[in-house]
Amino acid sequence: MYARILNSLLYSLSITCLVSGLFGQNPKNKEEKPTAAFSAVFWDRFMGARISYAPWGNHTDENATFREVQIGFSSPSQKFVYYGNETLNFYDAREVSNSTEQENKNERIPVAQFEFTHNEDEPMKEYLLLLIKQSGKSLKYKLHAIPFSYSDVPASSLKCYSQLRETIYVAFEKARLSIPPGKSKLIQGEFGAGSERYLLEGYFREQGKYVKELSQQMQFSSNQRGILLFSKERNRLRVKSYLESRQSLINAIGYGVAPLLTSMEEKEEEILDGNGTNATQLVP
Repeated sequence: MYARILNSLLYSLSITCLVSGLFGQNPKNKEEKPTAAFSAVFWDRFMGARISYAPWGNHTDENATFREVQIGFSSPSQKFVYYGNETLNFYDAREVSNSTEQENKNERIPVAQFEFTHNEDEPMKEYLLLLIKQSGKSLKYKLHAIPFSYSDVPASSLKCYSQLRETIYVAFEKARLSIPPGKSKLIQGEFGAGSERYLLEGYFREQGKYVKELSQQMQFSSNQRGILLFSKERNRLRVKSYLESRQSLINAIGYGVAPLLTSMEEKEEEILDGNGTNATQLVP
């Protein structure tokens, strides 16, 4: 009797293990993590565009998943993620279908390209993309990528870049630093959790004296990080600030999407937006 019970238990255990092996979670099928996260902004004032991209880098696939990003000039776009390991291509969000040939219908128009590579053992990278409109080129926009991972710009810090031909001296709260031409330096300090106004000042050294060229208030908190770009416009010192608050990647455009659209998803997107893009993913 005991032998029969033992055999029954062993049989049940073997079946359970078999089923678990066949249908259980496969480590290779774990949720993929993004290889890169981006935000984007136009360098020139009064510029704006809506672009699309394939989060998995499979833009040549007929039913590849695409998402759209709205980009302005005053502040960075909503964050969007990428799962690919190679060059990231951007397209005009508006699709054209003026061809009579079926294979060329709804052809996407490329507008920018970001050279990118990623190895499996590397952590996710983050960038701020600066878009500059260019004429007479095959691509409409030129991209300048500024590293924006937390290893480059930690929380509660500001990365300062100089686009000047002379050394600039910067004062922000208690921080004092000099930035040589074309170089960058990091401002780190103790800032309040709530947004407060701090004085940002910029100086040049002329004939042994510090001459103030910039003085403005800037709101900042310990929950933020950002990039400051110093340049000259019409012979006057200017600074462009791009700040980011702590945010979860779960809310980023493209996060968790499948590489390919199913027929049902394609139908839903047509209903939502009328032109094959998911209206729920658009940035207002």
